[in-house]
Amino acid sequence: MSSLKYRTLLFVIILPLSLYISIGSIFSDYFLNFPEYMRPKRINLGLDLQGGASIMLEGDTEKYKSFTINQKLSNLWIAIEKDGLDISKNTLENGSVVISFKADDKDLLSNRLKELDSIFDYSFNLNTVLITIDKSKVARLVENVVKRSVEIVRHRVDSKGTKEIEVQQKGGSGIIIQVPGAKDPSEVKNLVGKTAKLSFHKVVRIANVDDVEVGFDESSLVLDWDKSKKVIFKKRPLMSGEELDNAFVSVNELGIPVVNFELNKLGTKRFAEISSKNIGNAIAIVLDNKVLNIPVIREQITGGSGSISGNFDMKKANELALLLKAGALPMQLNVVEERTVGPGLGTYSIEHGVLSAKVSCAIIALIMVLFYRFLGFIAIVGLFFNLTLLISVFSILGITLTLPGIAGIVLTTGMAVDANVLIYERIKEELRRGASYIMAIESGYKSAIVTITDSNVTTIISSIILYIFSYGPVRGFSICLIVGIICSMITAVFLTKLFIEFLYPYLQKKRAC
Repeated sequence: MSSLKYRTLLFVIILPLSLYISIGSIFSDYFLNFPEYMRPKRINLGLDLQGGASIMLEGDTEKYKSFTINQKLSNLWIAIEKDGLDISKNTLENGSVVISFKADDKDLLSNRLKELDSIFDYSFNLNTVLITIDKSKVARLVENVVKRSVEIVRHRVDSKGTKEIEVQQKGGSGIIIQVPGAKDPSEVKNLVGKTAKLSFHKVVRIANVDDVEVGFDESSLVLDWDKSKKVIFKKRPLMSGEELDNAFVSVNELGIPVVNFELNKLGTKRFAEISSKNIGNAIAIVLDNKVLNIPVIREQITGGSGSISGNFDMKKANELALLLKAGALPMQLNVVEERTVGPGLGTYSIEHGVLSAKVSCAIIALIMVLFYRFLGFIAIVGLFFNLTLLISVFSILGITLTLPGIAGIVLTTGMAVDANVLIYERIKEELRRGASYIMAIESGYKSAIVTITDSNVTTIISSIILYIFSYGPVRGFSICLIVGIICSMITAVFLTKLFIEFLYPYLQKKRAC
């Protein structure tokens, strides 16, 4: 009786709550007048159900490889030049480089070559050294950079609050983005298409458009500052945006939005060194070859934070903060395909998906009542609460419901009553052996629970494996199957037993099985 009391209390709390959440998540428009903390979260619908935008991006891996190799070799030439080594280099057709040097410089040159990135191999031959590119290591480098790009894109879009978006890698360098509910893909393209490479450069001078060539050399870059002026700054950055730890928007004393940034420990230290050496100098803050701001360093900055102001409205400021916080894309991503899925297909899918669920539930209910009479009716009540519990879990966890997900729900409804069928058949066997009604019920549940647990656990394990090694619709199906099986175990076994225990006098009198 003590166990019955606690189990009853548990279900008295869970069942009304799940019913409230499931109704509210489906008919959320009727709860708009409720306080926000009482409003159930609307269930997320996938691209196939509510329509939306689908964008296919392709990473420019060749450009990335070329840039990376040239940059790493350029760092080597700068280091050799600082050492004062007298060398001559010759680039071969396959990208390899042959360096000729003086015999006395071999040890010093060897030390510099040891600092080369692991994508390079080198071999000495008398007074020459051959530097070659390891293609397998470059391939792994590209593979890692594509994976990093996927994570950055996902973080950029997820930070907008659209948790139901799908970002997946396709092939070697493709990335698919699916945003349910998005009517215009241009906003998503604008967000993920920017490289967002932030850098800080020492300003040489700000010049008028007409005399920009004066004082300009190969170590400098020129970019527009406004309609009549250009800024000349050193090509080599003092610092990059890789050390950014956080970025957020605030409003200054003039009511203008500014983007505040915070640096990590390494960035704080480097920024303090840079600011101490450049007091009185202007620093250009550049994002994707566009000058955002040119502040003048007045004193050493040791706090590891700063702000970027410009001609921002609040939307642009939030977008910039989001890009900086998510991080710069390591390579350029080009849009190769975009399409918009209309809500008409989704409405059609939902109608037929719901119809299939209704038909399957109706057939199951009819069969259960015909074969098991009142116990069959109890199984149907358990099935109803199974569906409400399933929908409420989807709503609370923010799981996206797709068309394959609806198929998974329909499948779990059949599996839910399957557990009751096993239990009821065991009860019938015990009754045929002459057992009392209460002993038949206890024995039926006790003996069937092992078989039910085994079959459901093996299905959950296979669904987890399916989730790990799949993506898209198949993954949505597996999630619905896992959640559905867990909910069916709770309702089909424990909840129906609770109902039977309460209705035992009536069931014994009517022999309702």
